[in-house]
Amino acid sequence: MAVTDFEGVLHLVSQVDGEFVGRTKVGGDGARADMLADGNLLYVYTNDGKLIAYEVSAKN
Repeated sequence: MAVTDFEGVLHLVSQVDGEFVGRTKVGGDGARADMLADGNLLYVYTNDGKLIAYEVSAKN
């Protein structure tokens, strides 16, 4: 699961146990629109107008 907060940080959360498994600063004070997943890519459109694609992979 992926969520952004009001400080512009993208958090990846395990659907199995709710643990945080990753985070990164996306900027723009968060996401402007719903994030879109396509395969292992996660697209985030930020409040400052940037479209960012993140490649997400399983943590071993």
